[in-house]
Amino acid sequence: MEERIRKFAPIAGILFPLFIVAGFAIEGSPPDVDEPAAEIVQFYVDNEAQTIIATFLAALGIIALLIFAAELRSRVRDAGSPVLATIAFGGAVVCAAGAGVDSALRFALANTAGDTSDEALQAVYAIWSSFFWPMHLGLAVLAAAIGVASIESRMLPMPIVGLGLLAAVLLVIPVLPVALVGIALVALWSIATGIVLLRRPAVTPT
Repeated sequence: MEERIRKFAPIAGILFPLFIVAGFAIEGSPPDVDEPAAEIVQFYVDNEAQTIIATFLAALGIIALLIFAAELRSRVRDAGSPVLATIAFGGAVVCAAGAGVDSALRFALANTAGDTSDEALQAVYAIWSSFFWPMHLGLAVLAAAIGVASIESRMLPMPIVGLGLLAAVLLVIPVLPVALVGIALVALWSIATGIVLLRRPAVTPT
């Protein structure tokens, strides 16, 4: 079983951002937080099924992230950087926890729209719209720790290391356009890293 999980882990790194992007694409573009409460409620009434599907895809993305991060931790630890391995996996756990809360809020919005007061739903929506720091910080820590470890171990090619480090910096800048670029870059980093790991299979002790 361990060997099968490790073989799948690089694929999980590729699937993780694809699941997340697919979920947001299916859900559509929600209204701005300063829109009238009635418009926010109507969006979730009209897109209830799409939002619930999006949260399911997000759950799959969270699972994929943790599998991928566990493999990265193992490889970094085996390369002689156990502290950075732990930091990287810790970042993934923070991101996964934040994404879980994010998905729960989205599910609640879709599931209760029209059944609760507009003001109550708008309050939950306002919280959700600003709930991004755990995901951003977690991914930044993951990419940065793997990047620093790879500088010495050469686990990843330097262009991918640079991509991850740049993404980590942009993700922690609280300016939306900059953070969005960071999200795009960390998605590319995850896919590229997964491809590299596929080409360099890990050796599972027997």
